[in-house]
This record gives sequence, structure tokens and C-alpha cells, in this order.
Amino acid sequence: MSFIPLRAWEKTLICRHYDETYALLRQWHTLYEQADVGSVRAKCLLATQMKKLFPDYAFQKGFLYSRSGAALIEHYGANPHHIVKDGKDRFCRTMCQAVSRIRQNTLDRLYLQAESSTKTQQSFRLSEVMQCRLLQLWDDCQRYRDRKLEAKEQMEKLYQELRLMDPQLPRQEQGVISSFHLSRVVAETGPVSDFNTLRKFMRYAGLNLREKQSGTYRGKNKLSKKGRSLLRKVLSQIVLPLVKKKGLFGPYYHGKKEHGMSGTKAMTAVMRNFLKLFYGWYKSGGSFDQNRVFSCESQYRRAA
Repeated sequence: MSFIPLRAWEKTLICRHYDETYALLRQWHTLYEQADVGSVRAKCLLATQMKKLFPDYAFQKGFLYSRSGAALIEHYGANPHHIVKDGKDRFCRTMCQAVSRIRQNTLDRLYLQAESSTKTQQSFRLSEVMQCRLLQLWDDCQRYRDRKLEAKEQMEKLYQELRLMDPQLPRQEQGVISSFHLSRVVAETGPVSDFNTLRKFMRYAGLNLREKQSGTYRGKNKLSKKGRSLLRKVLSQIVLPLVKKKGLFGPYYHGKKEHGMSGTKAMTAVMRNFLKLFYGWYKSGGSFDQNRVFSCESQYRRAA
């Protein structure tokens, strides 16, 4: 057993005693988050370095992380001088051997952009130094990617262990939430059974509404944001695909916006609703029922 001190939903400091599996899950989630933050930073630096090395490169940012982009870096270091030095025919053959389905149009564009870059870029020797830095950043991106994959795999295994210990924990539901995102939520909440009311659960996440006041001043109701910030980040990532027009919360989210609510506030409302959904899902111990999401208990019973 291990314990983790925390600021509780009340105004006192308590300790929650965690089973080792919960403690391991939270630690792996911390490692995942650190790798994710490092990955974002490395990718930003890589994009900046790419503009220095290959000024006229004009593909979407995701291209570098495709098989074609990886081949460009592996064989040419994304250095336009090396591409032009090889000549167009040999460049096309090399890339086609590495990526059989790469389009000729893509190769033509890459070569033209490389030619243009070599005319405006500084010396070949300077490009070699910039290429060296780009390859270092590329290695950083791959390393962070591998760390994230390892953490994700471990978290999914631990969540399955927790489901054996507590069968009320939800199972993944296609189009709603994956087992990985379920593991992320539980990594931050800890045992959901510790929360005997939804209000306490909301306060732990910092998604409870609180009126700002000072003396006789009464402000607007706003989120307290005193709970776990990482849990709020995870929830925002979970609900993002669900607010598409055909998503689970699509009509709800777009209805809020049509009535004048800002996108940020509407997303927060969705996050609160999703956390409520998750809590009810856990407490029921049953399978996911989409008809229950936007119905109160009496309406649901009548429909049933």
C-alpha cells in the first residue's frame, strides 16, 4: 500500500491510501505526460529547424512524420543541398525504393523546393551544421514517441488489472472512450469509490462552479480550477472528438454555441457533462447506454 497526500474536496488535508496498482498507474501517467510535453517541444523545435535548413519546404507539418518524411530525413537529412547534389532522377529512385507508394507529384514538389532553397540558403558547410541539429531533434522526437508508447502499453495493462479488482470500472466504448483514456482518467482520480457524491468528484477535478465574491461584491460563477489540472487536460482531450456535429456531444456543444456561449465555455460544459457521465457509468456498474446520457432518471425509466 502507498499513500498520496492531497488537498481534498473539503478544506482539510487528508491522505488517500492507494493500492499499489493505482499508484503504479499514476506514476506511468506522469511518465506519459512528461514524454508528451517533451514530444511537443521537440516537434516545435524540429519545425523551426526545418525552416532554417530547408527554407522553401512547403508541406503540411504532418508530412515529416509520415513514411515519406522519415525517408527524406533518413536518406538526405532533409538537406536540400544533398537532394540537389543527387540529381532529380536518382533522388526519385531513392525515395521510391524507400516508400513504394510515394506519388511522383510529391517528389517533383520536393525537388523543386530543394532547388529553390539552395539558391537562397547559405553555404553547404553551414547546411551540414543545421542538418546535424535537425537530426538530433528528430532523434528526440523518436525517443519521446517510444516513451509514450511504452507508458501507454503499461497503463492499459494496469487498467485491466484494476477492472479485475473493481468490475464497476467502465470498459472501453467505441466512439466514446478508449481503454487508454479510461486509464488516464482513473490515474488522476484514483479509486472512484472514494467519492460518495458527484459534487465531491467535480471538486476534485476543479470543475465545480464557484461564485467569486469579496465583501459585498458578488461576481460571476466560474470554475474553481483548484482540483487536478492534469485531469482537466485529459478530459479536454477526451471530449474534443466528441463535440463534432455527429459526435456524442455534438448537438449539445453546438447548441450551446448557437445560443451565444463561447467555444471555451461550451467545451467546459461538455467536460462537466462527461465527468458526470463517467461517474454515473461507474456507479451503475453497467454497460454504456447512449440513451441515458441526456435523460434524467425518470425520463429514462419511462422510455424503458
